[in-house]
Amino acid sequence: MLRDVVIVGGGPAGLAAALVLGRSRKQVTVFDAGVPRNAASEHVHGFLSRDGTPPDELRAIARAELARYPTVEVIDARVTAIASATPFRVTHERGVLDTRRIMLCVGLVDELPALPGIEACWGKSVLHCPYCHAYECREKRFGFLPRTDTELEFALLLRGWTDDLVVFTNGVAIDEARADYARAQIRIEERRVVGLVAEGRELRGVEVEGGQVPLDNLFVHPTQRQTTLVKSLGLRMFDENSVWVDEHGETSMPRVYAAGDLITPIHGAVLAAAAGTAVAYKINTLLTKEMMRENR
Repeated sequence: MLRDVVIVGGGPAGLAAALVLGRSRKQVTVFDAGVPRNAASEHVHGFLSRDGTPPDELRAIARAELARYPTVEVIDARVTAIASATPFRVTHERGVLDTRRIMLCVGLVDELPALPGIEACWGKSVLHCPYCHAYECREKRFGFLPRTDTELEFALLLRGWTDDLVVFTNGVAIDEARADYARAQIRIEERRVVGLVAEGRELRGVEVEGGQVPLDNLFVHPTQRQTTLVKSLGLRMFDENSVWVDEHGETSMPRVYAAGDLITPIHGAVLAAAAGTAVAYKINTLLTKEMMRENR
């Protein structure tokens, strides 16, 4: 059967879009490769009515809601290719299917700094987003490890959750930030970072050349890249990391839409769900009008 919409990605953006489209009586298939970007996190925060819910529980609740809509199916498989002809042919690990529209909700791939001990602590005591996690570790000893000088102002934001903050420059020039840091009482550590000291997933400190700095939480911004599937489509990019979309969420490939982390540097589960909902509204509006004009 020809599907109306294939949604690639079973996270908040994709599941929220599927809910809208299912309620709009569209034939929808959601593909979930089973590797959510927030898998290392213990809880989702800032999501109204679901604050503190574990990520896998949030997805299970969403899937249970989708099961009430007979036109929606969720397939646990990775999409490996999308042919550019219309209707689109979607190749996945369990077969192929055709669809009128594509919606990409696959998020991004995070590449952590190459530091011994960081992977074990990621999502628990080594963190990315203060809006997601900083409240739970408020007033503890924070550290921030910037990748470039463009990230230095992030330390000022972190001070909203703690009075004890140290920035590890690790070779990044910070001359322009020194005055701000002094006023905000942010300490500066200029020795090279060589690793982390942890007990299980709990950070105990950052190892620097010639010593160790005691810490409870370290904030880092991982390098981010698009998935192999998104790269293969040759889509126009807004910047190095974000796929360009128009005001309706449509990419540079006609009838291929995108929502969630892959189109914006501002990430969060509730933001992704809202974006998925908004794009689904537009897809359904266009599809319904198209069907009426074609007498389908």
